[in-house]
Amino acid sequence: PAVVADDRGNTTTTTVQNTIETKAVDIKPLEDKRTIPAVVADDESDTTTTTTPTAVQNIFETKAVGADVWPNMTTMGFYGGHLYSGLWNQMMVFTVLVMHAMKEGYPQILLETIKMKDTFSSKKLIPFHAMWDIPHWNSYYPKLPRLVSFDPVVHDQFNPISRRWYRRPDLNWTDVKNETTYSEPTRPIPFGRQHHSLGMYRRYSQGKGPYANFNGRIRNPAEILMLQGALQPNPRLREIINEKLSSLQHSNSNAITNKPVEYMTLHARIEPDMQRHPVCRDKKVLKLTDIFDFIQNKWPDPPVSHIFMPINRQILEREGSEDVVQSLQEKNETVNWIAVDNLRALNKARDEGLWNGRVKVFEFGSNALMDTEYAIVSSTAGALINFFIGVGGKIFIGSEVSSWASSLAVMRLYRNNTETYKYLPGGL
Repeated sequence: PAVVADDRGNTTTTTVQNTIETKAVDIKPLEDKRTIPAVVADDESDTTTTTTPTAVQNIFETKAVGADVWPNMTTMGFYGGHLYSGLWNQMMVFTVLVMHAMKEGYPQILLETIKMKDTFSSKKLIPFHAMWDIPHWNSYYPKLPRLVSFDPVVHDQFNPISRRWYRRPDLNWTDVKNETTYSEPTRPIPFGRQHHSLGMYRRYSQGKGPYANFNGRIRNPAEILMLQGALQPNPRLREIINEKLSSLQHSNSNAITNKPVEYMTLHARIEPDMQRHPVCRDKKVLKLTDIFDFIQNKWPDPPVSHIFMPINRQILEREGSEDVVQSLQEKNETVNWIAVDNLRALNKARDEGLWNGRVKVFEFGSNALMDTEYAIVSSTAGALINFFIGVGGKIFIGSEVSSWASSLAVMRLYRNNTETYKYLPGGL
């Protein structure tokens, strides 16, 4: 069933016909809870069903709010059909789409072509509007292209179910309905694939290609607007972020004065995959205790009351937990002792704090989503939560080897949050 909502918030089910949603058929009201598809199908078109509260339907099943198409304006779509890889690699591709649309004068981008992927967890696709605030983004038009929902009349050359443009066996494009053929599709206009767009972003970041050196500026004006504030998480995700940060006040004296908790974000990229990564070895610090020492040496008196540590605990536990060590030793196999020591240091910091317990260490990420509607796509949604909590911290410390940390540092700069450091083998 495809779930839609009327003006009063009531939900109905409709039957999908001819690959697009048409008139409602067999309308029946939904109860507060029932088994429905929680997320759209992945690449292999398999689906996951779960018992999902009505609140989830509003995010994952309904159309984006404030994204109605303007029929007299050209729409561009991502030819790749959806985004994938890590969160910020996906957003680099999206940035290229935005810059290309502005360069070519395309005022609209089709949301159904830029679904995101929970690459490192469920593998499911996520509607773009479930992750980002579409009405806020569209308020930047015409400085940024509008993000719009599929319209079967305006976008009649696109199949929103398969996320593909219609094409005949003879390779001519068609609108399917009356077999009119076209040399190229225009409703919407397709552009780009993931690897192609990532390559274009890398060239752009080096000052090369069609999107760089715009009127002598280092960054494209469209990306600057995104960094300054056009790109905001979905209101529900912002609510989750605020709830988690507010929860820190309950264990802090600042709660008495209602003053926001000041925190430092430490992105210690010490997981086993970074240990093995072959590049930039001279810039890596692999031991978490070394990074803790760098910080406490720089600030003999703690500059904040809390430290937020976005880290992939699951990967660390996969090689460093006591159960794993015991199993490997029983098999006489090699133990990753760096991972073991890093996990122990992380757990000790979480339980006992730093600066002799004066500063508390906390983690959010995917664990923060366990009891929310985003639990099923916790990897990508958790990375987004971590990112924007990092953007808001008083201090940020990260590694220049990490694209995630580099992107976060740049956004902090454009949002006037400038106390940012990188750690190297010699210190901060």
